[in-house]
Amino acid sequence: MERVTAFLEEHVSAVKCVEVRGQDLHYLLPLSGARPSVLTQLFRELEGAKQQLGVASYGLTACSMEEVTEPPSNIILMIVPYNYS
Repeated sequence: MERVTAFLEEHVSAVKCVEVRGQDLHYLLPLSGARPSVLTQLFRELEGAKQQLGVASYGLTACSMEEVTEPPSNIILMIVPYNYS
């Protein structure tokens, strides 16, 4: 988890791990002030570093139903690590 968090913080300093569900890690990514190019670079580099970080897959979701009608101010990034057991 520490490697993934450090990697994400390199791109979005205010990233915060908000939940660990089983082995899945849920990070809050604040969008206020984040340039689209920063997020583009984050996901490009995350895709390239998946194996090194132990990430099997990842996905995004909006934080609440209210944000369906408004531009979201935060998104949740879910990281699914490889199962090493």
